[in-house]
Amino acid sequence: CCCRLCFRGWIRVFFVGREDAFSVYVGESAVQRREFHQSLAAALGAVPLAGIDSTHSDLARRLQQACEILTEATASQQVRAATLHVRLRDQQESFCFGDAKTPQAMFLLGSISKPVCMTALMTLFDQKRFALDDLVSRYLPLPAADGRDQMTVRHLLTHTCGLPDQLPQNNALRAAHAGLQEFVQATLSTPLLFKPGTAYSYSSMGILLAARIAELLAEKPIAELVQSAVFDRLQLQHSAQGLGRFTPADFVPVQIEQAAPEAGGGDPTAKLWDWNSEYWRRLGAPWGGTHMSASDVAEWLAEFMDTRGRVVTPATARLMRQKLALSQRLLEAILTSDFATLDEQSVALARLTESPSWTVFKTPEYRRYSDAFVRVTDDLRAAARDRDLDAAALH
Repeated sequence: CCCRLCFRGWIRVFFVGREDAFSVYVGESAVQRREFHQSLAAALGAVPLAGIDSTHSDLARRLQQACEILTEATASQQVRAATLHVRLRDQQESFCFGDAKTPQAMFLLGSISKPVCMTALMTLFDQKRFALDDLVSRYLPLPAADGRDQMTVRHLLTHTCGLPDQLPQNNALRAAHAGLQEFVQATLSTPLLFKPGTAYSYSSMGILLAARIAELLAEKPIAELVQSAVFDRLQLQHSAQGLGRFTPADFVPVQIEQAAPEAGGGDPTAKLWDWNSEYWRRLGAPWGGTHMSASDVAEWLAEFMDTRGRVVTPATARLMRQKLALSQRLLEAILTSDFATLDEQSVALARLTESPSWTVFKTPEYRRYSDAFVRVTDDLRAAARDRDLDAAALH
């Protein structure tokens, strides 16, 4: 997936790396990973958006800092390959490092595949082919046990469906080179973690069922739908759901040695089904099988941040990012050194945690998450008072 900067610099600054390289094991310890992310975020996080001409030297300096960090990381083999793409209004710069021989190098995106594939699904929403509160059982043969007959498409998209992240037989299915439909059949009957709509738990299998609904409505495989509804409309030339028109050799290899178990990490027998295998690259799993370049990711994200309406309608784009609106204004404040707005938006984010639209569940775990979120907003307010852009960027 994208490293943390992709979320903290969601509006204008994008960095794409392999899921294992950045989310799993950059460096030999969690401390090294955190320091790497923080140094990169600090290098880019305070690039101003306003007054481009007058701040060109500052932009160049911060780009140079980020490039030095990535050059050092790839030279030391902490990360074997990396690309960096920065967009500032109509200006953009791309760089490549290590084994990435071109700025257009394509990486396996891991979990960023989920919103890419769900963008394709939402094009069908725009066509009024389904409603978010439709029962999943309207499209798929769900048994009535565990309350799953009350599962809705909205539950699938918001990770509140009760399905697990990975199936218990995940590794066995991959070792057998199972197709997506075999994963779907196993998911339909796998035990739920909770009754749909009563809790939150990250669910790759929920996204799989949503993708299957998209396939049924569009009457084509999810890979073809993503290509025609998303990549073609955005004229993306370095993107594919699965292999597409490419071969495995066209993609940057994943550093698999210490990857997650479901990716084959730590299992020397997993070479035929791990993230580097032709099987996985070809499968095009909607929860982790998208390949894209950094600049293509930026173009896709711009569809939501700039609501251009080329793929989904502006209303649908706003719907998909509705909880990001305050964060967007907060990030703009960081990027423009607007400390007054940073303080104001931090307060607004803290208040949002008490809103019924935000407080989905009343569980102790959800309350802990909300409390932790409020502490982050307190840190942002402190950074605003201290006029400390680096501290703000790192939160």
